[in-house]
This record gives sequence, C-alpha cells and structure tokens, in this order.
Amino acid sequence: MLRSRKILLMCGVAAAGFCLSATLAQGALVNLQAYIVFSLFRSDGTTALPDGSIVQILGSTDGSIDPMQEYGTTGDYFAQPTGDDIIIGTIVVDSTILGIDGTFYTGGFYYDNTVVDYMYIRFFDTTNSPIVGNYDWGQSPIFDVDGLDDGVMMFMDFGGSYTASSNDTFVAIPEPSTASLLLLFAGLLCGVRAGMMRGPEEKKISGTGEIED
Repeated sequence: MLRSRKILLMCGVAAAGFCLSATLAQGALVNLQAYIVFSLFRSDGTTALPDGSIVQILGSTDGSIDPMQEYGTTGDYFAQPTGDDIIIGTIVVDSTILGIDGTFYTGGFYYDNTVVDYMYIRFFDTTNSPIVGNYDWGQSPIFDVDGLDDGVMMFMDFGGSYTASSNDTFVAIPEPSTASLLLLFAGLLCGVRAGMMRGPEEKKISGTGEIED
C-alpha cells in the first residue's frame, strides 16, 4: 500500500511538473499600450496623416520585416503580412489624444510574448477599411521588445516622424465562392462518413478469438 502511494505521489509530481512546463512554454498574453509622439507624414514628408488613417501594429519572431502578401503576379498587394509576421492590432491615427497631428495612443491589444519578440508599425494614407485602392504607405523600423514586458502589460513607443514614401495598389482578399464552400463541405462529410462506416471485412479475428478493428 505504501509503495502504491509513493508511486501515485511521484506520478502526481511528474504531472504537475509537466503542466507547469507546458504553461511556461505557452508564455503570457501581454496587454500592449502603443503610441507615437512624433507625427506620421504623407508622401511629401511634411503633411501629417489625417485622423482616421489606418495603422497596423505588427509583431515578428525573427526580427525581420516580411513583405506584404502579393496578389498573383500583377504587382498588387493584400494589406496583410507574410512569413512569421502577425498583425497585433489595427488602429487609426487620432490626434485628439496627444494633441499632435498624425499621432496615436492605443491599448488593449494582446499578444503572446513567446511569439512576438519584435514589433513595428505599417501605416496607410487612407481612412478606407478594408484597404482597397492605390495608396501611399510607410512603415517604422523594427524594434526589439523581447523582455521589455512585465508579463502583464507593455508600453511601446514607436517614435514617429515616418513618411508614407511607398505607393502600391491594394486589392481585397477574395472570399471563397459558394461552389468552393460546397465542395469543401462535401469533402468533410465524406471524410466523416468514411471514418464512421467501417465494414465487417475490415475486422479480423485475433489469436485469442477476439474481434479486432
């Protein structure tokens, strides 16, 4: 009896250690408070982006800024990141908070600090959402934020004084057609049905006389 209790105790300790390591491996969700105190500019480098202009806050694991997703071979783009980059939040320029044109202050965006070690912003000279059309855009340098959070919250100053010096045409991400959705649904149904309906010929008798799957 005592030996059984020791075994159970050891198993419990091992399970607790595994759960703890799994929790640590998952990291923590950090509440991001992000801002810039120097204006974002239009392509002329002197006119601040108007209120309502779209800004993406992006995170990266490897510290390199990956390009936006290209649309086929036409040279157009989706306003979406590629590679390991992710959009942490999409916000708008709002000069009323800091009282300076072309700036913003925002919060309440969460990210996993085991996935995001770097951050940058990408901004567009448009108030249209989704971003579809020909627009000027720009981005900040990438910042190393690994270890800057306290596990709960992080305040990130992206600086500012960046110019929308690039110009591209953006297209909407196409929605799947009705036919494609029907084919996908039919395929899923066939897969489920095949897994549930196994005929008697797929079973065999084991050496002990029991029926095996």
